[in-house]
Amino acid sequence: MGNNTSGKENDAVFARFLVGLVTKYEKPRLGASLWQIVNTIVPYAIVWYLMFVSLQVSYWLTLALAILAGGFLVRVFIIFHDCVHGAFFKSLWANQLLGGYYRGYYSYCLCSLAGGTQSTSHVIRKS
Repeated sequence: MGNNTSGKENDAVFARFLVGLVTKYEKPRLGASLWQIVNTIVPYAIVWYLMFVSLQVSYWLTLALAILAGGFLVRVFIIFHDCVHGAFFKSLWANQLLGGYYRGYYSYCLCSLAGGTQSTSHVIRKS
């Protein structure tokens, strides 16, 4: 009762707050992009190697490592997906180079099964 602001005004204030939080992440930064590649793809490859070696030790150990690899795979997907949308690097060429690998390797099967391409995966169809 003592509050003079409406719900819409509170929503607008909260929206401005959120925009302020994410503004610094709006533009790609080369150093941050390269670091994300290194701290994602290198550990992912190491975990794959450890999974191969662990097959001789224990299938349970291999399964535990596979769960860890799954987490890194999600990060790999996010990086390559950002490249496909031109958001990971400032350079279109760099995005296409890394994103092209994603399109060619990871999404080919999914897109061919879905009957479309990655570029149409986000299109909202209106009936």
